[in-house]
Amino acid sequence: MKKRKILSLCLAILLLVMTGCGNNKEGADIPSGSTGSAGSAEGTKSPAESDPNVIENAKGRFLESDVEMPETVDLIRVMEKLEDGRIACFDGYSGMYISEDNGESFSMKEMAVMDEILKEEKYVSGAAIGKDGSLLLQYYEEGGNICIYVDKDGNEVSRFEEEEHTFCYSFLSDGRLVSGSNDGVFEIDPENGAMSKICDSKSTVWYIKQVGNYLYFAEDNRLECYNLSTKSFENDDVLEEFIKEDLSFGNADSYPALICEGDTEDSLYVLSRKGLFRHVIKGSVMEEVIKGSLGSMGSPAYYLSGIVFMDKENLLICYNGNMMKAYKYDPDISAVPEHELSVYSLKENDALRVAINLYQQANPDTYISYEVGMTGTDQMTREDAIRNLNTALLSGEGPDILVLDGLPIESYIEKGILADLSDDISAKYPAGSLYENITGSYKNDKGVCAVPTFFAFYLCAGEDVKGIDNLTALADKVEALRRENPERNIIGSYLEEELAQRFYDMSSYGFIKEDGSIDKEKLTEYLTCLNRIWDVESEGLDTDKIKMRMDAYTYSQGVGMDDWYSKSLQYCNAYMEGECRLILGEEDSLAWGYTEITSVFKAVGKEMDIKVLSGFSGNVFMPRTIMGVNASGSQKEAATDFVMSMLSKKVQTGAVVSAGFPVNREAVKESLAVCEPSETYGWTSSSDENGTIVDLEIIWLDKNEQEQFLAMIESLDTPANLDGNVKDTVINVSMEVLKGRMSVDEGVNEIVNRVQIYLAE
Repeated sequence: MKKRKILSLCLAILLLVMTGCGNNKEGADIPSGSTGSAGSAEGTKSPAESDPNVIENAKGRFLESDVEMPETVDLIRVMEKLEDGRIACFDGYSGMYISEDNGESFSMKEMAVMDEILKEEKYVSGAAIGKDGSLLLQYYEEGGNICIYVDKDGNEVSRFEEEEHTFCYSFLSDGRLVSGSNDGVFEIDPENGAMSKICDSKSTVWYIKQVGNYLYFAEDNRLECYNLSTKSFENDDVLEEFIKEDLSFGNADSYPALICEGDTEDSLYVLSRKGLFRHVIKGSVMEEVIKGSLGSMGSPAYYLSGIVFMDKENLLICYNGNMMKAYKYDPDISAVPEHELSVYSLKENDALRVAINLYQQANPDTYISYEVGMTGTDQMTREDAIRNLNTALLSGEGPDILVLDGLPIESYIEKGILADLSDDISAKYPAGSLYENITGSYKNDKGVCAVPTFFAFYLCAGEDVKGIDNLTALADKVEALRRENPERNIIGSYLEEELAQRFYDMSSYGFIKEDGSIDKEKLTEYLTCLNRIWDVESEGLDTDKIKMRMDAYTYSQGVGMDDWYSKSLQYCNAYMEGECRLILGEEDSLAWGYTEITSVFKAVGKEMDIKVLSGFSGNVFMPRTIMGVNASGSQKEAATDFVMSMLSKKVQTGAVVSAGFPVNREAVKESLAVCEPSETYGWTSSSDENGTIVDLEIIWLDKNEQEQFLAMIESLDTPANLDGNVKDTVINVSMEVLKGRMSVDEGVNEIVNRVQIYLAE
């Protein structure tokens, strides 16, 4: 089983520049999409019949297919088309691979230096490939980064220590080696590592590569254009504005965008989640070549690793470090899919985007338009977004497919807005193939009108958690632990906002009745328990830590990570650092969540236990990406087919980690088989208040731990109430109670009154 070291290091913008193909003017005769725009990607949201820029009956589109790669490929860091036409790519965990047949197959190139690096388990953090096949690789060893220059035949030429910390390397067309650092762009003599500055930079340079006579290099939040001939900076306003939103922080092993040399000396291609675009240097247009929503580049499940053009009708793109896909231009297929389905979600949903991407690849004649009610940039409130959606549904113009997270699901079912999916689920997925305790969350006398496709649940972990069966028992435990540990935080919360958010989902079903109204007695019990826990947690908190947590909390809200402090993952490192005595929170990931908790047990060397945590009775879970079909829609059959595809193993295993646990049993089984039992999966690290690094080896679940995890899933029996308006109301008022601005009774009355008004509307 292959393993990859996963580092918790985040680097800023990284882009990669590769080779391209030939013509000579803006709007040149190359295969392209049917739309163009001045510095934007407009016209990419709908099919031909609804896009005014599309020529009716236009033909020609790139189609995507898989390329089988050697099993040893794990983390491709750079791809290049060599001057002799071969394609080279370098994998940081195995070495150089060469394709002699235009990317149809790859074979490893033997290099003694890679054998040495692999034997010594060095981590290769950077690489560059020259047009002649030479290689520069960078690896870390104690004391700093070491660079090795290898000639085209695979022989080591030189080895040197970096003079200045470097974040990227690239070969120019004339063979010179250049690098980017905190202080600018440098030329490096590969024989001895001597550096000479080419130009300054305003901040850290994360990418650098030549396109024609220009060096394009990306800094922390901007793209610079440097003319090699005149040795001066110039502006490429349209490109800089277009790519700005892609210059965001990301994983050290991924690229938010890739730029490759174009089909002429004065053109280039840009690849990002928006798609593939052609641009004439300093021109006014970004011409769409491949629509992002119609290829893997538009899926959140894939990050970009490299791109190479073989010719103007064939290109290769590497995703996730080890997945190669070929794109071939088909002149006979419709330029834009002929059929359209519409799907709506209240907030951006990455799991849905993965499903859309896979469905469109399997059904190239269908385009799925995706509308998000609250984008986070348009000042749209939840109430207004739902009101607009309801108006569209009642007028018969609503979307074909609904993602019901945060929407009034029970009301939609009661009013007959959603179609019954029970017969389709039974026909497609025989009994036992799905976790029916999850997929049947909304089953009633009307059938199954809403089906969760993923889920999460709350858990509690620690040295003695067996008796914590509800929120009252948890409050008792927190108070007891404080008596034993008078100077230590117990559950790791520093803010009232955190606490109010952490316990809502696992408790909401207890105080929200079937008709949506509030059970005052249960709500009183809930707020009383929150107060008891906060009285313990808030005692003696360090003011500097409170400020740090508030800054982090504010940042997480600003980037859309509203629920970050509900996650159990947030408290694993805190436990190891002595910042809490219990790990508790929402769990939605196996690899970087549940397995991390069990790894903490092993790291601290204590007998610990883990169990499902609920606010009242039952074992609560949070349904995720809940799908429904518009009963009044004109394309119910196609819409239902899409929803059924979301329950498939392919979609469930291909979704992003944050989607939640799959409801497909085979997908869960496959997830558990990612590593061998008790094998090292990866590493993570954090620093304590003194700056001391705390490392954690992630050890895969052993057989007993896997059985315990599966038993937890089987035990889940109570779906949380996910009505977003009620949730916002309860959390906001709970914060006021915890801050002492309201009594518990006043908070209960305020919540009841607000919810009654909401239900009346």
